[in-house]
Amino acid sequence: MNAQPSDSGAAAAKARTAEPLYGGSASRRVTVRDLAAAKARGERWPMLTAYDALTARVFDDAGIPVLLVGDSAGMVVYGHDTTIPVTVDDLIPLTAAVVRGTRRAMVVADLPFGSYQISPGEALATASRFLKEAGAHAVKLEGGQRVVHQVEELVQAGVPVMAHLGLTPQSVNAFGGYRVQGRGEDGDRLLHDAKALEAAGAFSLVLEAIPADLAAKGHGSRVLLFGHATGLKETSTKGGNRMAFFTLEDMEGTVEVTVFPEPFKSAAACLRSGEAVLVRGRVDDGDKGRVVLAEDVRLLEQALADYGSRPKNGGVSEPNACRIRVTPGEDPSAVLAAVRQLCGEHPGRVPVFLHLVLGGQEVVVRTRGLSVDASKELVADGETLLGPGAISVDYAGRA
Repeated sequence: MNAQPSDSGAAAAKARTAEPLYGGSASRRVTVRDLAAAKARGERWPMLTAYDALTARVFDDAGIPVLLVGDSAGMVVYGHDTTIPVTVDDLIPLTAAVVRGTRRAMVVADLPFGSYQISPGEALATASRFLKEAGAHAVKLEGGQRVVHQVEELVQAGVPVMAHLGLTPQSVNAFGGYRVQGRGEDGDRLLHDAKALEAAGAFSLVLEAIPADLAAKGHGSRVLLFGHATGLKETSTKGGNRMAFFTLEDMEGTVEVTVFPEPFKSAAACLRSGEAVLVRGRVDDGDKGRVVLAEDVRLLEQALADYGSRPKNGGVSEPNACRIRVTPGEDPSAVLAAVRQLCGEHPGRVPVFLHLVLGGQEVVVRTRGLSVDASKELVADGETLLGPGAISVDYAGRA
């Protein structure tokens, strides 16, 4: 007798199959969360430049996920020799046209020279015009350490930021022309700038005209991931040492994890399919796609307890996790959309963990890229939406 998958099971499996970012047909706009999920899957995707509605529509219909309205319009549209003369007033109508010509693509607006360098406040004022007047979904700015405070200000205000390093055309006069950047000792400075921009909250980084080996230095970077271990497979090396492979799954997508013999010794006791786990490791982009090589695997609950047992600020308790308990019900998409909206209304730095009640079992999932201000207002709004006791907050110093 063959068991047939239920309709609900088939629907759940379909929902877990992520649509490719490039060439996808979803009717909603691409977001930074979609880009992060694609990166976790090791998926490559293109970004093109557009300055008008017709070209933007052609690119959008072809499935291009991100369109940039670049300050290169100064040369392409307005006939200048460089990007420097172009103004905010020049770019806003072009950005608005690209937004109107698309349905799916994320539209990123270039902040022109002189519109953000003076101060973080100026950067926010300029970005606000592009979002409010043109409908842009994100902004791009050039520079490294010198614009970190601008990036922080924008991200804290809810503006997604794409950073740009290497050959930054707005600095062409300082470079003495359009030349390759990042050679020799300049490569160390550029790498430092990239890490500073990442820490400031930039969701992506354009690297223009830099050496290929410098661009590849992101390979091997260390990551900390939370999710649901599925498809666990244990095996042995030729020397008889045990190791394992599994898929780490969360609300954003999946990534393959390899646990070599040495870390498997400590992980074996807790590593089971269906468990919520924390994985520390490094990224390996090989021929078969992106894999995380685990250096440490622990049960998520134990990891949170260990984290919470370390007091901060001289023993003063502060939030270190927000837990949202959800029963998906008959329309899980609507429930999860409501949760995302709730979190979006209370932005902050406290990570969010979803406790999904599924068939009498509770699965804990860390939502990458989603964090909140764990305030009384959030708890009150969450209980109004989801019911009493739906939201709880963990504090440092309390397991």
